[in-house]
Amino acid sequence: MKKYFFVCAFIFSFKILLAQISSTPSKDLEYCPVSNTTFTVIVQGYEPFVFGWTNNPIIISANYPPVNVTSSTTFTFVGRFKDVNIAQTFGVRYKR
Repeated sequence: MKKYFFVCAFIFSFKILLAQISSTPSKDLEYCPVSNTTFTVIVQGYEPFVFGWTNNPIIISANYPPVNVTSSTTFTFVGRFKDVNIAQTFGVRYKR
């Protein structure tokens, strides 16, 4: 059992390293439409910007940190998915 957990944790960590972004709650979950969800995002860069990437989910508010060139930046935003029964994705742009 411990070996299985280690392998899963390693694969999950590797995916995050490849994507250079992590978020809470998980980006792999499904969320209820037409309800606000608060996301906490960590990017390996600075000056993040959140946008509706596919099928335009709605961004309610974003709490961007002050401009600071660091190795990683943590910020939050509140988003809402539309109730149209299609896949929707938020995107994050940032500088490295």
